[in-house]
Amino acid sequence: MPPPYTALVFGGTGASGSALVAALASKPETWGPVIVPVRGDAPPSTSATVRFLPRTDFTRLDPSTLGPVDAAFICLGTTRAACGTAEAFEAADLHAPAAAAAAAVAAGARSLGLVSA
Repeated sequence: MPPPYTALVFGGTGASGSALVAALASKPETWGPVIVPVRGDAPPSTSATVRFLPRTDFTRLDPSTLGPVDAAFICLGTTRAACGTAEAFEAADLHAPAAAAAAAVAAGARSLGLVSA
């Protein structure tokens, strides 16, 4: 399939993810819509190609609300100190990215990129 491709970016409002979203949005000839699920309200978009999905429940991702997509990028993660407990850290740094990957594949992603510590 020729470009532009649809990208799905989990963690697109964090440090790494926001840089990725900006880079994808700066290449509209390659990347068309850039879909960014967020837990809270959608931040203002600075690009016509970036579409935020507000109030996304990352524990119950519905692929039909995410796609179809061509590629997904997972930039989820945090520090143990920010989570407070080992269980919360495992949920944020392991389970959430795994759920995001499964949802991305179900939404049609044929490529998957992961940023992880």
